[in-house]
Order: sequence, then C-alpha cells, then structure tokens
Amino acid sequence: MQFRRLAEKLKWDLQYFCGYWNYIDGIPEPALANTINANLKGGSILDLGCGTANTVAILAGYTSYQGVDLSNVALRKARRRYANAKNRFVAADIVEFQPRDRFDVIVLSEVVYYIALDEVCEVLRRYQASLKEGGVFVMRIWDARLKGDFIRVISENFDIIENKPITGTELSVIVTFA
Repeated sequence: MQFRRLAEKLKWDLQYFCGYWNYIDGIPEPALANTINANLKGGSILDLGCGTANTVAILAGYTSYQGVDLSNVALRKARRRYANAKNRFVAADIVEFQPRDRFDVIVLSEVVYYIALDEVCEVLRRYQASLKEGGVFVMRIWDARLKGDFIRVISENFDIIENKPITGTELSVIVTFA
C-alpha cells in the first residue's frame, strides 16, 4: 500500500476509534432510503465507503449487502451491528477495490468526493461493470461546493436517471445514474 493510502487508512481508523463519526449512527435518511429501496427491489447492494454500515438500517428488503470501507475500526462496528448471512464487509480502498459479484444498486453516500475528480469517471466505469442489467448507482452528495464538479463529470459520462435535492436542505442531492 502506498504511503499516502496507508496514511489515509490510519486517519480513518483513528477518527472512527475516537468516535468522530458516531453522530451519524441512527440518523434517519428517508430520501436516501426511498431512492435505494425503489431501485433495489429486494436485490443486492454494494455500499462503497460504508463506514459503520448505516445503509443496512434503511433497507426495506434485500438478498445481499456488501459494505466496503478503508477503516477496519468502522467495519468492526458494522459487523457487530449487522452480522448475518446476508451481510458481508470488506476492508479495502474503494478506488482500488474490484468486486467479484454483480449488484442491483451501488451506493456512494457521501464518499464520491474522496475520489480525486480526475479519477472519478475511471473508477465508476470499473464499478459499472459490476452492475446487473438494469442496475443503478445511487449517490448522495452533501457538500454544495463540490457537488457541481462531480455531477458535471458524471452527467457527461453516464446516464442520469434522477437528480433531486433532499427536502429541507440547501446543499444535499441524490443522483441516480447508470
């Protein structure tokens, strides 16, 4: 692992260990839940940058869930919270990870901007090969300063199905694309 990637992993492990991200546990996400579940239809999901796997709590029904995150500390918590035969967790960098399975939905909730803007298209194209026929990406972006560039790159290279603001926020959008 390159030094930069190792430093990034250690940073995330430390933040999860110190409880920096505990505040997001249990936050209701109705807009994200509705979008994921409408496209999931009881199928399989890949959650990139899953953290402690809060997405599992909002799923209405699914056959399998695979969460990928750089932080082993976050994944230990995810495994404690959501251990069952349908859920699998993998410690990996989402920029380099290559899934073995195919999925109905691939989620990037608050993580796409941790991928360098000039790498986003290449990374998403690689993951696109892991979508089942009719499968979609569901991406949530919070930071208004960054979302324009990422949405522009995605709009230029993928088929946008829906781009909707999250009610009650000025900054947040959910983008569904294939």
